[in-house]
Amino acid sequence: MINHALSMRCACARYLSVPQPSRSATYAHRASDLTALPPSRPVLESLDNSKVSRFQLKIMFISGMGFFTDAYDLFVTGTMVALLTPEWSLSTGQVSLLNSITLEPHVQGPRP
Repeated sequence: MINHALSMRCACARYLSVPQPSRSATYAHRASDLTALPPSRPVLESLDNSKVSRFQLKIMFISGMGFFTDAYDLFVTGTMVALLTPEWSLSTGQVSLLNSITLEPHVQGPRP
């Protein structure tokens, strides 16, 4: 994780013209270097003063719909199990197994 954060800081440092830390630094030195990057005031001010573009609104809408469908899927799973329990006369163990089986794809993640 520290190596990933260090490489991200190096990429940001190239963009913001900040000196890069040495790769041969100790773990403690590298960890303290991650907080040493000062915010660039002109960059932050330009972001604060910029207007939201149509493209940014489109990206926000698409990501919001993705979050909605993922959350809806999890919500429906719990609701349907609660509705099917008396209909199918499920025991507590069967309800637990059904919940575990329906949530397993979320744990595994997307398949290649």
